Amino acid sequence: RQPAGRQLQALLAGWRERAAPDELPLQPPHHWDDAGWLANRWAELLPMPTADRQRLMEMDNPLLRLELVVDRLDALRDSATP
Repeated sequence: RQPAGRQLQALLAGWRERAAPDELPLQPPHHWDDAGWLANRWAELLPMPTADRQRLMEMDNPLLRLELVVDRLDALRDSATP
């Protein structure tokens, strides 16, 4: 499993191959080493109910928020794996 920051960088790299820079959902500056920034970007991008997204974004602890995001990423990966 890749760290959440690397997963997001890989996703952005794929988008860069298919879209103009101003059309990308993530615009610089990128804060790959900031748990709060990473958690917020993933919360914006991951498919989840609005209420779940709101609860996640309202959390004060960025490390816990990122941990919950990683749990969602793992669940998505596991559901996509046959």
